[in-house]
Amino acid sequence: MSTDTTVTTIPSTSTPSLPNNQTCNTPLDYAIVRKNNIAKITTHYQKLLDTYTKTYIDYSTNNSSSKQPDRDYARLTLKPQTEAYNTQIINISKELMDSVNKDTDLIVEQTIELENNSKQLDKLMNDIKLLRDKSEDLKIKEKSQEDNVKNTQSGSDELKFTSQIYMGINILLVLIIIGLIIYLVYSNFTSKKNNSNTTSMNNLYNNIKVNNQ
Repeated sequence: MSTDTTVTTIPSTSTPSLPNNQTCNTPLDYAIVRKNNIAKITTHYQKLLDTYTKTYIDYSTNNSSSKQPDRDYARLTLKPQTEAYNTQIINISKELMDSVNKDTDLIVEQTIELENNSKQLDKLMNDIKLLRDKSEDLKIKEKSQEDNVKNTQSGSDELKFTSQIYMGINILLVLIIIGLIIYLVYSNFTSKKNNSNTTSMNNLYNNIKVNNQ
């Protein structure tokens, strides 16, 4: 019994191919790439496993045959093919393990990046809240300063008005004092003048009286 089979080759799975609608300017959708690659590898793995199983059965059958040509065919042809298929299965298993490890590393990397982005977003939100709080504080301070300016201006106006009243009173008092001084001086001058006239009249009267004697 003899069976002619050929050794199939494994497509490379180390570098995922870009989807048809994928460009270099847009990021890869690793979920789709991973799904497509696993589907291709799984399909090829299953075909390879079926071929390996069939070849191994043929090898076992021919190797157990009583006919020397069958045993020679099993030893020289089927056994190398079986070993080659077995090697390919092992390589595909390694490829699958590498793919899983790469996906795991990618997930970890994306998780870390997501956490960093989340932290940056939280920091940005906190900064915005802080700016809003500062803006509210500035508005309150500005309102307080405006009120202080208004109160100061009002107090200044009242003080100015009061000062003008006091100045008017002081001017009035000065005028009164000046008037009193003028009155006193004039009264004193008039009194002295009257006394002088009285003395002159008395002297004149006395002189007339003496002459008549």
